Formats: sequence, C-alpha cells, structure tokens
Amino acid sequence: NVSITINYIEIPMLLRASIPFHKTDLQFLAGGYAAIGISAKLKATATAGTQTASSSQDLDFEENMMNRFDAGLLIGAGVQFSNKFFIQAKYNLGLSNIDNSGDPNSAIYNRGLVLSMGQYF
Repeated sequence: NVSITINYIEIPMLLRASIPFHKTDLQFLAGGYAAIGISAKLKATATAGTQTASSSQDLDFEENMMNRFDAGLLIGAGVQFSNKFFIQAKYNLGLSNIDNSGDPNSAIYNRGLVLSMGQYF
C-alpha cells in the first residue's frame, strides 16, 4: 500500500448565494482556487504473512516530477445560523495535472472534500 500526501496553501475565490430559511441562511458556493504545494510525504506499507513493514519519506516536488502549483473548481453548500455561526461542505476538483514526468499517458489531479465551520464577525 503506497500513498502520497501533499499539503497546500490554498486561496479560494468563491461566489456565495444565501437563501433565508426559517432562522438560518442556506448557502450555495461556487468558484475556483489556486494552491501552492508546501510539502509532500510518501508512505508505504507492505505485509507478508504476519509481518508488516512501513516507511515514510519527505518528497521534493522537482526531484519527484510533481508540479507544485494546482488550480481548480470549488462547489459547496452550507448553513449560516442567526448567531453568524456557519457550517460548510465544499468539493475541490483539481484541473491542473500535477504529474510533471513528461509521460503523455500519465496524469494526476487533486480531488478533495473540505468540511469547515466558523464564526462571521
């Protein structure tokens, strides 16, 4: 089992439509994002019989042929309560191929689900 985890700083650009519903506002979100990778880690686990071995290592974007930049679309929905507390769920659909290997048959795109809550001031 092998997995790569990439951490990004992401800047979302969203349009929000709010519809009053009882004592809340239903929110619908759509837009895009731009992101820059700040770290990447490879984790591998192998099992043979009853023995399990695992390892992890930090990855360098350029050495491992990964694009550091990502951009894509965001869609989501949420609820804002009367006390300005909100809960949102958003889906990220990456449009940038982060595979920089030069292989025309290889493509890697980010996908993500974001759950957030907070307080508007």
